[in-house]
Amino acid sequence: MSDSSISPLSLLLVDDCAVQRVLTTTLLAQWGIVPLVATGGCEAISLEQTQDFDIILMDIEMPDLDGFETTRRIREAQRLRLRPVYPPVVAYTASTMPIAAKLLQFVGIDDVIAKPCDAGTMSRCLQRWCSDKFSPSGGPLRALATLSPVA
Repeated sequence: MSDSSISPLSLLLVDDCAVQRVLTTTLLAQWGIVPLVATGGCEAISLEQTQDFDIILMDIEMPDLDGFETTRRIREAQRLRLRPVYPPVVAYTASTMPIAAKLLQFVGIDDVIAKPCDAGTMSRCLQRWCSDKFSPSGGPLRALATLSPVA
């Protein structure tokens, strides 16, 4: 597959921390990915209902709704809308506490990566879940979403 045939990767980044949003968007920019950014769970739920995403990076510890409850509500809304394909949700967390596999499965989280995250870890995650739209060595990809201002 040539680079020009790769579709843009649509990524939703959900994080309440401005510094983490900047670090993550900078990391993603090396592959030409410009995520749509939600600063909390309620905003993420709203965005997911109006747009299709290839992958969602979900912070776990947020003040309005935590990442578990946000993911649970997103998955519930997807089931009610009879979506044929659910985008993977990757818990993107700075927590050092281990997350129980049963809890992840129950709420609909597909994977976990720690932040801050290096390029190799992020690349492997995107390759695992979005290999049809992500090429870590294939040069920049076009982005579907626009970056919202970082507050």
